[in-house]
Amino acid sequence: METNAQQESEKEPKVKINLLNLGTPNKNKVVLNVNGKGTLTLFFSYETIVSFIVQTPTKYADKTIINLWSNTTGKLLNELCPNKADRIGEEEFKNELAKAFNLLF
Repeated sequence: METNAQQESEKEPKVKINLLNLGTPNKNKVVLNVNGKGTLTLFFSYETIVSFIVQTPTKYADKTIINLWSNTTGKLLNELCPNKADRIGEEEFKNELAKAFNLLF
């Protein structure tokens, strides 16, 4: 006999998490692969998410925030999104990131 908790936990998506260092302590990438739903790739400068890519069977989006920090973070942002005109402000970035999480979780 299954309890409600067991039934609910079976419905939750299984997530595979991969952490990759991109060469220096301030450059890291975390890939969240949500079984059957898609992938969310987060790029970090130190402990701050500065860019992401969300990909589902029906949607693809990549967003990078404008540089609000040091030259070191700026170098990472230049690697991720060389065209500064394509970067978005902090509030819009937070909203877009929330949408990306909502697509998968």
